[in-house]
Amino acid sequence: MKIKSFRKSISFKITVLYILLAIINMSFFSIIIYENQIDLITENTKHRITELTDSLINTLNRYSAGFSSSGRNKLIRSEVAGEVADIIKEITNEFCIFSEDGEVIIRSSDLVSISQPDILNGLRAVTNRDFTGKRFYSRVDEEKFEISFYIPFSMQTLDKSILFLKFRLNEINDRLTQLYRIIVLIITAIGLFHIFFAILLFRIFVRPIKLLHEKSVDIEKGDLSARADLKRDDEIGELADAFNRMADSVQDKIVTLEYQRELMDQELEMASKVQEAIFPHITNNNRFNFSIFSRAAEMVSGDYYDIFDLGDDSYGFLLVDVQGHGVPAAMITMIIKEKFRRNTMKYRDPAELFRFVNSEIISLLSEVERDSALYFTAFYMVIDSSNKLYSVDAGHLRPFLLRSSKNEISLLKSGGIPLGISSDMDELYVTHECSISSGDKIVLFTDGIIEARSPDEKEFGMDRLIGCIRAGYKLNGDELMRTIVRGLAGFANLDSLRDDATVFIVELK
Repeated sequence: MKIKSFRKSISFKITVLYILLAIINMSFFSIIIYENQIDLITENTKHRITELTDSLINTLNRYSAGFSSSGRNKLIRSEVAGEVADIIKEITNEFCIFSEDGEVIIRSSDLVSISQPDILNGLRAVTNRDFTGKRFYSRVDEEKFEISFYIPFSMQTLDKSILFLKFRLNEINDRLTQLYRIIVLIITAIGLFHIFFAILLFRIFVRPIKLLHEKSVDIEKGDLSARADLKRDDEIGELADAFNRMADSVQDKIVTLEYQRELMDQELEMASKVQEAIFPHITNNNRFNFSIFSRAAEMVSGDYYDIFDLGDDSYGFLLVDVQGHGVPAAMITMIIKEKFRRNTMKYRDPAELFRFVNSEIISLLSEVERDSALYFTAFYMVIDSSNKLYSVDAGHLRPFLLRSSKNEISLLKSGGIPLGISSDMDELYVTHECSISSGDKIVLFTDGIIEARSPDEKEFGMDRLIGCIRAGYKLNGDELMRTIVRGLAGFANLDSLRDDATVFIVELK
């Protein structure tokens, strides 16, 4: 991961681009210098040897003129060639005189040989002299660093003969060696210049950017005191000043937010204590055993449960789930408690009670924008002295009825829409009736139970809840509650629920 992140860094990108630029620059300068120097060395060498050759030709011409005027024309060709050879040896030790048909008249040593290309070049020299007046023909062998000259004789005794001279360009080798050294020195100098410029570039541009990046990462990790200490009067200095001002502003705002959060946490803690105080402290009585599990997603809960003693050995049981969670939902539960506490005795029919509470809530919230969607689901049931169960539902999840005598699990009837939405559908709130017997249990719950999520984002779901209930439906209420909570805790983290979760078990003794 570190290698990968380094390859994405600006340092790596600039380094690669800079190395490529340096290579291109050094290659360009090396090629230009090499080509120019090679051409210059070659031309200078050719020019110097050409001057020597011209001097030799002039010497031979003077010899030829003196040879004719002295009356020595009767000398044989080999003797004349010997005298000419003595003159040539003063310039080079590699030469040969041969006839136009390739016959060697004299040569400086056995190492000097005449090839067919040499004969052809000799004929070219004769042709050039006859038609262009050029006194010699030359050829350069760049691979062997040699230059050859072909000079046709004009004296009578050596007529139709060609002088072949060969010069080894040892000087070129020496100059090339010197050239290579110069190129190495130039490349070294250019490389040192690029290194110096790279260090300068890094100090001026890259290091400040890396420093700004490091400090921004420090702030991201929580070090609000991180600042970029760059004292410069250019745009990068202005950027560092702007970064420091931004960091100061962020630090001030975070400190303010942390202070406000502490105040809010204190207020929420107080609200939690207040809400805990308004929640009923339910204890078992002569007719019922109660088991309750309630866990808020935040410090306060939008779930509310209650029990009402209606007299005549009749009891009412309420479970409410306010839309959303947190402080707004908790405030609604306080209103709900007050409405139900005041009117359960007045409206003994559960459906009538819901119709009244619905109109009261809608009237109370009429000043609130309807987009706020302040509504809640609820389930309310009354169990009278003859164990008749009367229930009404307002969009809530249907509770489970566990009949001990029949060893069966069923759902109570439901219907109706959540309270606080509309008063035009009050007819949907209908009271349903059934009979229960000793040992039966009613399991009420909110959607925070089935919507609890595992670390891999899977929901607990209704099937898992039913599985827990099936595993413990023959047990008493407390043991059944432990079975449900144990199954939920093994699936999801109870300290990080996304919604308030409540299970309320009523067991008829």
